[in-house]
Amino acid sequence: MLPDLAGLLPPAPPTPDDPGAARHQLIRAVRAVLASIGRVVVVVEDVHWVDDATRELLLLLARDLPDQLVLVLTGRAEGLPDGASVLGAALRPTVIRLAPLSECDIAKLAGEALGAGATPELCAVLHRRSEGLPLVAEEDLLTVRDQSRQDARELEQADVPESLRAAVTERLIGLSPAGAAVVDAAAVLAVPASEALLSELAGLEPEQGAQGLIEAMGAAVLRETGVGRYAFRHVLAQQVAHRHIPGPRRARLHRRAVDMLQTHSPPHWCRSRTTPWRRVTTRAGSCAPSRPSTRPWHWATPVRPPRCCARS
Repeated sequence: MLPDLAGLLPPAPPTPDDPGAARHQLIRAVRAVLASIGRVVVVVEDVHWVDDATRELLLLLARDLPDQLVLVLTGRAEGLPDGASVLGAALRPTVIRLAPLSECDIAKLAGEALGAGATPELCAVLHRRSEGLPLVAEEDLLTVRDQSRQDARELEQADVPESLRAAVTERLIGLSPAGAAVVDAAAVLAVPASEALLSELAGLEPEQGAQGLIEAMGAAVLRETGVGRYAFRHVLAQQVAHRHIPGPRRARLHRRAVDMLQTHSPPHWCRSRTTPWRRVTTRAGSCAPSRPSTRPWHWATPVRPPRCCARS
């Protein structure tokens, strides 16, 4: 397969009859090739999607690393227990956890892609929409670059990037009925909520709600944002999940959320899909965004808001 390297490698051994032995022989051959070509860095991206054969190869390399070989793996740790490796307990590499992109990082990306078109207003919208997630920032930059003009207002009202929408939808489809019900409730509330509130809005018994919430967190759809509060990992993911709810069920969930809201005393806090938190006074379970919006907005949450949005 690699005749140019034949002079550097030992003679090819006979192919064994056993398929398992043949696969192991192939893996050893890959290691021999990597060991023979000198100082090299091997980068394997997205190891959270790795198949069994590649996993076996990576584990063998990690256990018996050639002297001049550096192995770099990138992958998501979402859904893994704290401290766990994407390749299992057999591999304990040096881990570097990447933080979300900062506003300066987003501005630098925008400047490289758009030049003078990367205005402070546009960079602020890019950072606000992406929340530091490189995938969203890159998709938005591609969209803006393909437009005839770079308008921050148009970007703020733009749809969810296709790649993010596809990734979130794939996770939603794989959820059980209980997990999907909890995610639907979280999508309607659109703010961090307690397990009890999510279960009640979803119409689930406490144990069912707990299992559904655990599943949603394991699928990296929801995350714990504070002590006993759960929300989506990204605001655009919440928008995808909200649209994923069938219309009749979405309407019933909103009505139920309003009924639950009416049992609490105003004032409350609400958050539209495009505006920040602000204080509002509710009447018959209604609230309005702090500025005009062309997108639908969500009912206020009937639970105590996060500490940064505490009532006055």
